[in-house]
Amino acid sequence: MKKFFIYPLLLAFIAGIVAGANYTPGTFLSGWDTLHPEFNVPLAFSRIFTGVWRADQGLGAVAIQSHIADLPRVFLLFLGSFLMPVNLLRYASFLVTLAVGPVGIYWLTEHLLIKQHGSHRHFIAFFCALTYLFNLGTVQHFIVPLEMFAFHYALLPWLLFTGLLTLESGSRKSFLAFTLITLLAAPQAHTATLFYAYFGVFTLFVGAWILSSDQKFRALKRGTMLITAILLLNAYWLLPNIYAVATKSNAVRTSKVNALFSDEAFAKNQKFGTIADAALIKNFLFDWQLVDPKTNAQIDVMAAWSDHLMRHPIALAYGYTVFFLVWTGFVYALWKKQRILLNFAPVFIIPFLMLLNGTWPMTLVLARIKESAPVLGEAMRFSFTKFSILYMAASSLFAGIGLLQILRLIKQVSVIRVTKATIIVLSFYYFLPAFGGNLVHPSMRVNIPPAYFDTFSWFQKQNPDRRVAILPVFSFWNWINYSWGYQGAGFLQFGIPQPILDRDYDRWSPMNENYYWELSQALYSEDATAFDAVLRKYDVHYLLLDENVISRDHGRSLYIDQTKTLLSQIPTITIAKSFGKVTIYERNNEVSPSFVSLKTNLPTV
Repeated sequence: MKKFFIYPLLLAFIAGIVAGANYTPGTFLSGWDTLHPEFNVPLAFSRIFTGVWRADQGLGAVAIQSHIADLPRVFLLFLGSFLMPVNLLRYASFLVTLAVGPVGIYWLTEHLLIKQHGSHRHFIAFFCALTYLFNLGTVQHFIVPLEMFAFHYALLPWLLFTGLLTLESGSRKSFLAFTLITLLAAPQAHTATLFYAYFGVFTLFVGAWILSSDQKFRALKRGTMLITAILLLNAYWLLPNIYAVATKSNAVRTSKVNALFSDEAFAKNQKFGTIADAALIKNFLFDWQLVDPKTNAQIDVMAAWSDHLMRHPIALAYGYTVFFLVWTGFVYALWKKQRILLNFAPVFIIPFLMLLNGTWPMTLVLARIKESAPVLGEAMRFSFTKFSILYMAASSLFAGIGLLQILRLIKQVSVIRVTKATIIVLSFYYFLPAFGGNLVHPSMRVNIPPAYFDTFSWFQKQNPDRRVAILPVFSFWNWINYSWGYQGAGFLQFGIPQPILDRDYDRWSPMNENYYWELSQALYSEDATAFDAVLRKYDVHYLLLDENVISRDHGRSLYIDQTKTLLSQIPTITIAKSFGKVTIYERNNEVSPSFVSLKTNLPTV
């Protein structure tokens, strides 16, 4: 078997070892910004196909997040559901993305070095792929995993590779491959700002190719094909998103949660926007906490990695060595005027500048953006998540070019072999915590109690046009902690077909937020009449009281006992079903058909 087949298989094997080390048998991969369409795939398809208006989000909201773009992923989960149990589907999807991305970098590098007939070509491609896999950016995108970043990580190298092939040859085969990968990559747009960052940088990559081409008309034609394909293939979610941003973005920006959180997020991003941190692709998660489910204490998300870098200076030195190789490769490409490599300059320079968002002059640029275009400023609060994978892809390529030039300077074969072996061993040493189960944080591997799946099954048998209020309502923050370990933005919405009034939806509509303030006021005033009036006003038919929810501040703030007492004082409310600590109450009342009613003089709180 030829070397260029052995290396991709080896990369897939390494990714499999890492994935296996980060799997806990019998658990679900769940937490943080969780997406679980596999809990009810038909429901997920239904919401995608009617997803411009999200009737399931509380009182209903225009879809700010592009759930429609998740269509390819949901289809893949549907196919996977015939092969494995539901708890393995999310694990499997992240294993696949972890392997696919580095293999894509390998083939891209192989192609870029096609004229290098020496013995280093395959090794350099392998090193580039390992660099893409073994870096702190990869860790920060997988430690609290979210599908949009995993798909971006997996398919960006292939988009660059097939895009480059199309620009070079214009072949139908290359263009078809690009279009298929573009379709598969749509889930990266779940939060569309990630897609916009990719599209902008990719357009500049195409522009650089056109400008450097000797046959500009032909290059322009091929580049236009690529850009047009991206826009047309993503139009099904892109057009609704443009409408949502144009009409609803200010309401989202001024919601209570975003108004309080955005400045903190921006500041934490800037804290790590230095050359020292950007060199390691190190950012805000190194200053972020989560709750230890065993002690209920705050712990650092990246504690294992911070400890690794602090206790092992060789690992830290390797991280900076790779950064040195990156710039060695980029300067070499500039010096030798290697056109094909310099076309990747936009993919390298622009993301790197965005990682330097705490360094002058980027601080001034971003401050001006926040001041003159608040909506764009809101989108840029986590610039690391938007641009880091783009930087990882380009920097891994230039790191390989840098290492190649160093190897060429070495004349002794034995020294070359030792150098190659050393760099590979150090790369594994740098990524060592991942092999110990710290690529995905242990708190993201949880046992979801059967009571929740029983709850899902019960609701699936009820009228879908009945609104569900989620209790307790002790905080306006859209973050929930459970006694059994889960922490994140919630997961009930993926199994309950009815619309739910949940804090995660308050940021998408001021009406949803109004409901929270009114219900919270009535509940904490222990006013049964006012509480019932709020339920009538918002056509609430079911109430789901979850006693597994815990408060990080004080358990009494949950008001569990007071809530039960209050509900018992309302004659029209009865217990419909209980599953463990999950109790479902039902209001025996007339509700508006399909939530359609005419109300006037509604107050805005």
